[in-house]
Amino acid sequence: MNSKPDKLVPAVIGGAIIGVISGIPFLNFINCFCCAGVILGGFFAVYFYKKNLVDTPLTYNDGALLGLLAGIFGLVISTILEQIIGINSAEMIEQMMEYAEEIPPETEELLRGLMENRGGFFMLETALGLVINAVFGLLGGIIGVAVLSKRR
Repeated sequence: MNSKPDKLVPAVIGGAIIGVISGIPFLNFINCFCCAGVILGGFFAVYFYKKNLVDTPLTYNDGALLGLLAGIFGLVISTILEQIIGINSAEMIEQMMEYAEEIPPETEELLRGLMENRGGFFMLETALGLVINAVFGLLGGIIGVAVLSKRR
């Protein structure tokens, strides 16, 4: 019986790709194109996993799991990078409110509420990032299997 190689290392490599693309300023604009950086990380997780396969065929379950794991690792890595580099979404909102001329009062009240509860804002940002990275990483993994698997 053929055993499959470990999925952890390829998922971490894919997550590192996601984390670097998402966590570095200006490079993170790649994700404006349908989360292309996250999809790319899921794809590369499958690519590096496939390099270790010998006789076992690559399945869509493998791709989905690798993409999902890569998305989760990518979120962790990008969060760490953002904290190291000093990018803080709350600070960006603060600057936006300072320089924006016409913000509707309801929006300004919402933004001020978020600013007062930065921990809650971080948790909301992390939860949304987890969902987005998981979905698009999984999609990248499935695309990776479709592209890299041998046709029968």
